[in-house]
Amino acid sequence: MRLVNSLEILAGQLWQVGIPDPICIGGSFVEDRYHPHDIDGYFYCNDEREFLTGELQRKLNELDPHKSWNWNPKSRSRDARGKMQYPHCHKYAVDLFPNIGQPTGFFDSNGEPMNFYSLMRWSDRVKSNRCVIQLRRSL
Repeated sequence: MRLVNSLEILAGQLWQVGIPDPICIGGSFVEDRYHPHDIDGYFYCNDEREFLTGELQRKLNELDPHKSWNWNPKSRSRDARGKMQYPHCHKYAVDLFPNIGQPTGFFDSNGEPMNFYSLMRWSDRVKSNRCVIQLRRSL
């Protein structure tokens, strides 16, 4: 329940600054796993420039009491398991990334860069595709 509550907070902040539906959730959270460690996901930016200039991050941090929105790789630090995580994952155990069509830094079995759509649907653990949950604002 802690993960779902954290996701609700962050999704609410994204929608308040104008991020469109859907917010896509993947990773181990959508697998048949007894106790996922975190939630991974991505969202689409209406305005690529807003993300690239840092304006999106600024708007989100105005809403977040912990000022945890930051996608600069230098902002990452190790969690209790030794995995490098961004500040919002440390605080909320939710990793949400803006999708403007950029590669993710992960590669498929053919050595091709993966986008967020394909990354969130692939599972190394079960070596197959998995579903993605699409969050939408209630009407």
